[in-house]
Amino acid sequence: MDQKGLTNSTVIVRTADHGEMCLNHGLREKPYNAYEETINIPLIISNPILFPEPQETTVLASTLDIMPTIAKIVGVYDTFKYAFQGCDLTPLFTNPQEKVLDRYGIERDCVHFTFDDGFLPERFKLCPLYIRSIRTTDWKYSVYFNYNGNKFEYEMYDLKNDPRENNNLVGVARYWDQQKLLHEKLLKVMIDKGTVPSPYWIYTEEMQKTSFLPPIYWPTTPEAVLGGRMQYEANKAQQKFRRSTLIQSQVNQVPADLWWVG
Repeated sequence: MDQKGLTNSTVIVRTADHGEMCLNHGLREKPYNAYEETINIPLIISNPILFPEPQETTVLASTLDIMPTIAKIVGVYDTFKYAFQGCDLTPLFTNPQEKVLDRYGIERDCVHFTFDDGFLPERFKLCPLYIRSIRTTDWKYSVYFNYNGNKFEYEMYDLKNDPRENNNLVGVARYWDQQKLLHEKLLKVMIDKGTVPSPYWIYTEEMQKTSFLPPIYWPTTPEAVLGGRMQYEANKAQQKFRRSTLIQSQVNQVPADLWWVG
């Protein structure tokens, strides 16, 4: 570009479609999770004339913002304003802490992440293949589920105090109200973005035989909180069982003639 004299007249956008787990949370590559290592990707916009000095911002952004931002730069944003699901990020170019407004002029307070697969081999049928998630400045809330309408699992992290996402707060009594707020916010975002799960994901052969069309299913807020509580208690019981099993297996491996065994 320098050789052809295009650098000064070109806006370069550098980004990625996903991150890399690098064995964080015991995972590798990208699929089937909404952790920061997977979804927190670079977004760099550069031009030596428009942006002579580098600036950084902690304001939430999405890949959906790339198109409206470019449209604003080239002067056609207002023409297509209501067709964009993302936000114009150009106000951040002059003030990195400026508020980001959606197409209706409302300040955005979260970004939405989705993951849809559905093509895993049968042996992985218990793995949730779909994810709906929102990330605010301080919180992340994710719902994992399968296309047949079951296996709903929930994650909620306090990113301010737990940036590595080690402590899932779903089901913890003092955070029930926080889950309610985030679950309702997630549903509103899904409706706005058109990502509410399709009813056909739970359309069984029996329904087809009787010509029954199921309603769109998504856990209500009380169902989500109850599901989170059940998940929390099940995880505690499983961890207790694993600890007791591990201790017993270690005891069984100790030679009987060791002095501390007696």
